[in-house]
Amino acid sequence: MADAAVTMDATTRAALQKLTDIWMPSPVPWTPQTSGWAVLGGIVLTVIIWAALRAVRRYRADGYRREALAELDRIEVRLLDDRERGAALTDIARLLKRAALGGWPRAEVASLSGTRWVAFLRAHAGRYGLSEVAASFLEEREYSGRQPVVNVIHAREITEAARQWIGSHNV
Repeated sequence: MADAAVTMDATTRAALQKLTDIWMPSPVPWTPQTSGWAVLGGIVLTVIIWAALRAVRRYRADGYRREALAELDRIEVRLLDDRERGAALTDIARLLKRAALGGWPRAEVASLSGTRWVAFLRAHAGRYGLSEVAASFLEEREYSGRQPVVNVIHAREITEAARQWIGSHNV
């Protein structure tokens, strides 16, 4: 090995002496180098904050829907008992009116009854509509003095129509 170093010529030796270590560039910084990225970041942050505030506002505004659906779940249990079914269906009719009062001004909703009430429910029912069984029940039953006689199948259909209306009506 020592012999190999002696046999190098002068040009090779001069070239080897001029060699330096490999130069490594400095790492790329994570911070943006132009102001355009800062502007874009500000816009994205603004959109995220706006969407979050809108979601919170919508969540709070739909509180009456969540309460009405929870109440409907409690009423639905009573539909299985033949003695309680009439009162439970009456409570569903009242619950629909309370839910409507939660979304619209009292002056617009409180005076509606019968055909006008059903027309209001259908007009704002959203994508599900209002079934014929539920519509005829609400038109006939609302605030009448007698308990309705409805079988379990129709009672479930009325309950499902109420659930769909409460969950998806357009305000």
